[in-house]
Amino acid sequence: MSSLSLRLAEDQQSVEAVLNTQVDGEPINELSVKKLLAESDFCGFKLSDSGLKALLSAAQNSKNAPDDASSTSIHNIAMRLDGQLSIVLSLDQMSATATITAAYGGQPIEPSQMQQTQEEMGVIQGIDSDAISALLEQARTGESGAEFSRPIAMGKAAVKGRDGRWVSDVQTLRQQLKPQTREDGTVDLRDFGEILTVESGQQLMHREPPTPGQNGFTVTGECLVAVSGSEAEFVPAEGISLGKDPDLIVASRGGMPVETPGGMRVDNIYSIKNVDLSSGDIIFDGGVIVQGDIQEGMRVSATGDVTVGGSVYFSEVDSGGDILVRKGVVGNQRQGDDQHFNSEDLSCSLKAQGHLSLGFAQYARLEAVAGISVDKQLLHCMASTVGDIAIGKGGDRNSKLIGGVTRAGNQVCCGIFGTEAFVPTEVELCPDVKEFHDQVQIATEQLELKQRLIDDLQQILPKIKMLPKGPARQEKLAKIVNTINHTAQETVALAQKIERLEQQEAERLEAARVVSTTTIYPNVNVVIAGQRLKTRREYQGGGLCYRQREVVHDPSLK
Repeated sequence: MSSLSLRLAEDQQSVEAVLNTQVDGEPINELSVKKLLAESDFCGFKLSDSGLKALLSAAQNSKNAPDDASSTSIHNIAMRLDGQLSIVLSLDQMSATATITAAYGGQPIEPSQMQQTQEEMGVIQGIDSDAISALLEQARTGESGAEFSRPIAMGKAAVKGRDGRWVSDVQTLRQQLKPQTREDGTVDLRDFGEILTVESGQQLMHREPPTPGQNGFTVTGECLVAVSGSEAEFVPAEGISLGKDPDLIVASRGGMPVETPGGMRVDNIYSIKNVDLSSGDIIFDGGVIVQGDIQEGMRVSATGDVTVGGSVYFSEVDSGGDILVRKGVVGNQRQGDDQHFNSEDLSCSLKAQGHLSLGFAQYARLEAVAGISVDKQLLHCMASTVGDIAIGKGGDRNSKLIGGVTRAGNQVCCGIFGTEAFVPTEVELCPDVKEFHDQVQIATEQLELKQRLIDDLQQILPKIKMLPKGPARQEKLAKIVNTINHTAQETVALAQKIERLEQQEAERLEAARVVSTTTIYPNVNVVIAGQRLKTRREYQGGGLCYRQREVVHDPSLK
């Protein structure tokens, strides 16, 4: 049997294990040596694998040595190491990350060492003093030999200047949806003000200049020069022109102002008190203003916006722009079956190439490209848009969606879905993921082609290797191997692209939601991306959304 003790070497930098073969002690093995070191004053020192191996070998040999053999041997089994520091710059020099290896019984990294290393690496700007202090403290108190990393400096990217833009100086139809304030400060929810028009020569828009942007910097102090914004271009359109000041757009004729991408146009206006049998149908190239109502059986068709100050009864309205109905849209069913109907059964129809806004609607066919907004309720309607549908002005908790079929792109919001009488109510969301499908299909086809190319080249390799040795064979081999390696890298990039596109598609699907601020009653049938959920109980608030290829209720949705 042998005994083992530890002591600090004369250089104060290593730990010596003293093995005495003539004194009885605990069995000596790897576990007992590590335990002895861990319980000693040198527990923070780094164990030497070679020193440990030599010690264990000596202990084993001592068992078979004669009694008069040397009784003592000394082995360096651990060493004292100071903390280690390295700083790595990102390729674009926009960040610097420090890594500290905690000391093995030696000196920890001091702030002065950190500062000196920063200067050596050229890190002079964007330094985070709090991060540095936290990292130094973490390494000082952490386990010996543990690595701790943290960004200690961050550059600032240059911010492109804001592009110039045309700013409207007049109200348009979409901006006019705010109720008017009375003289006493209260709000008249029925009064949206006069229907606004402009006169020839009236200023419509002014041009705001671009901004210069903000310079950035790298952690090494290099200035990143910002790019200024671009000047807003004048987009010619009907009914407008540049004023004497080229930074102003003025009306070249009287009419209704309509904002367009990058500018404005002025539509001709046909204004009438009511549309009924005395006026006949209205078909007009421009905007139409109906101050009162559109009566039963009439048709209004305009290439511009259509504004109705009253209601629409059992009629057809078709607009090349927005439609605003300040009161309601009232229709009925020709077939009289309240449980099953299609759009042809409904006697009232509104179709807008822009946005559709109305106070309420019942038994109507509603179609819009840019979205649908309803102040109060949507009852037994066929509503369809690739945009979103919002029912309930200002988040009205009593707004209702009852019966009918409602289709939207990503979101339908309302206070109450369905009724206590369990009237069948269908809501369908169709998020636009076609762009992702198309890109995934293209990338998949490219990936398959490249994989086939790799397979073909790998079959050729053995034949090339059978050719006589020489420069020609070597050149062919190198060319094929390089092509295989390059193509393999391309396949990895394509696989990553497919994964990224599929993730983006999943995120868009999961963003689709039917949101209630009050109640979702039973018998509300919700379809999202082809997956269906028919509610069988009452939900208080929250919403229905798409999760892992299922439609589920999420009480946290707002």
